Amino acid sequence: FSSLSYGKYVCVETAAVVSDIDRIKGTLTLRLIVVAVCLAVSAYISLANDLNIFPMFDLLNKRTQTNTYLFVNAIIGILAAFSAYPVISCGLSKLFSMKADCDSLSAVAMVTGIANCVIMFANSNLIKGSIVHIYLTTAILSLLFNTIGKLLIVTRTKRSFGFVSGSGDKYALQKVEDEETAQNFTRGTLRDFPNLVSMKKTEMLRDFLKISYAPDSTDNFCRVFTPIILAAGVIVGVLAGFVAKGEYGSAGAYVGFSVFTGCVAICSAVSLMLVVNLPMEKASKKNSELQGALLGYDAVEELADTNSVLIDAAQLFPQGSVTLSAIKVFSDTRIDEAIVEAASLTNQSGSILKNMFYDIIAGKTELLDPVESYIFEDSMGLCGWINNKRVLLGSRELMINHSIEEVPSAAKEQEYTRGGRSAVYLSISGELSAMFIVEISPSLEVKRALTELSKQGVYTVIKTVDSLISINLISELYGVSSEYFKLLPFRLYEKYEETVSYEPKVTATAACSGKFAALSSIICVISELVFIGALSKILAEAMAASAAYILSAVIILLADALVILAVGCGLPKRFVTKKNAADTAVRCSAALKFFTVLLTPLSVLSSSVISVFGGTSEDADEVTEEEILMMVDAGNVEESQR
Repeated sequence: FSSLSYGKYVCVETAAVVSDIDRIKGTLTLRLIVVAVCLAVSAYISLANDLNIFPMFDLLNKRTQTNTYLFVNAIIGILAAFSAYPVISCGLSKLFSMKADCDSLSAVAMVTGIANCVIMFANSNLIKGSIVHIYLTTAILSLLFNTIGKLLIVTRTKRSFGFVSGSGDKYALQKVEDEETAQNFTRGTLRDFPNLVSMKKTEMLRDFLKISYAPDSTDNFCRVFTPIILAAGVIVGVLAGFVAKGEYGSAGAYVGFSVFTGCVAICSAVSLMLVVNLPMEKASKKNSELQGALLGYDAVEELADTNSVLIDAAQLFPQGSVTLSAIKVFSDTRIDEAIVEAASLTNQSGSILKNMFYDIIAGKTELLDPVESYIFEDSMGLCGWINNKRVLLGSRELMINHSIEEVPSAAKEQEYTRGGRSAVYLSISGELSAMFIVEISPSLEVKRALTELSKQGVYTVIKTVDSLISINLISELYGVSSEYFKLLPFRLYEKYEETVSYEPKVTATAACSGKFAALSSIICVISELVFIGALSKILAEAMAASAAYILSAVIILLADALVILAVGCGLPKRFVTKKNAADTAVRCSAALKFFTVLLTPLSVLSSSVISVFGGTSEDADEVTEEEILMMVDAGNVEESQR
């Protein structure tokens, strides 16, 4: 990706990357179709055999054609697994290296499901009598949702790449890492430790693919959850096999393995891939409309604790917000001279009046004079040097502070500024030259953004060089409490420039066009995603399914174990019979079937509810289509590139 930096090949390389992403999306789409067909066939066979709600072909009837039934299920499982071989290979390798992720759950469910079909050829009577079952349908369902999750990742990556590789302005969102600087910027506003985010203009975001395909919180969850499920499945399977041995003899081992397979299948967390990726997809679409991008889940991890943002006043008052109502000249100053001097100073300093004067001179920047130097006197205005002349631009207080004569009285100024207008004075070479009457209109887009930030408890730290701008003015214009704003003092402007200074290449997890609405959207969306992340940890349907299954299975096994112990202790036969112990395997199998039917839809529903209500280094080498596909499947870019 770093090869896309500069030069005449930029457009060609960008098109190549987009083409590769499209091919990867096509590969995943084909996988989705194959797995969906396999799921439909497998579900039909299972429902027709076990629930009799569909007509069943004699060839696939497990009671009359048991071996054919097992063979067809095995072929379906192998076809689904082959279409998603990267998931199987990467999932198992991650599991064996103690770095299990979402792929590991699907991979284990598929492998054990296929193995169960093959092993049951050795004792097909257990299948014929419905003593044990095949849980391949649930495993394929897990694989289907895994593919959907990866499609969401690739779709989001393509959308983000469209912004990153576009010709528009790009600003990287970065935390102010220096604690002392962050505290100086936010002093007097925050009660907590400052987590300040700034925007840095850039041309290119490095490590794009690495960040886009980085693991998320569900992968971290699976790292712990997968071994627990396997261990619980082994324990329950061994207990079931031991108890069933009394009735079925050596066939109890087949019962135990079937119980283990069912445990893994039920706990394969079919919707786990959607818990993060569905809200991320929604957030990506929303930010794309506002010219912003969340490159990956790392943005949530990095910016989750944001409680303040650092911006320039020009971002609160975009072009068209400030208009000129009138001009009054003093002494013998020419009006064109006053406009050129004021335009030169505002253009150099980045004042919110810059666009207003730019429109007045019709964009003819060649008319502007070079500004030798300037300073901002807090809350009063600008003092600069142009052509060896001192130029002042600001409030009455600035003029009085520099002993400028003939300044209108406060009462006279109020006559000019009725209706919410403001007066800006211009002095050239120690003489009052002009007074500009300007009107500031709030931006509805900025108003919505500030309102959302204040609801999230995020403060706005503003750098300004305009005497017009005050905390009270911003609060009144945008209807947000003044406690959420702070104006930086001039002594911190140099540090501010260092923080937001331009860098051609930046590593960042989120970016935007520089508009305040885009910045606000990213911060607020991340807050929503943090909430979703918390819900996913509390309401993870995988944990719910495993807990429900393990609890039920353990209760069944303990109950039958007590029965066996009761028989051994010589209790009267009217309380217990030998058949109680023999029915253990059937009970376990029935319990597994019940939870497969019940918890799988609930599992899907849980992530859907979360999604709906949640709303939302060194340069990398050039990456090929196959490598990117492996990254999506493995969730580990560095390992795949090596």
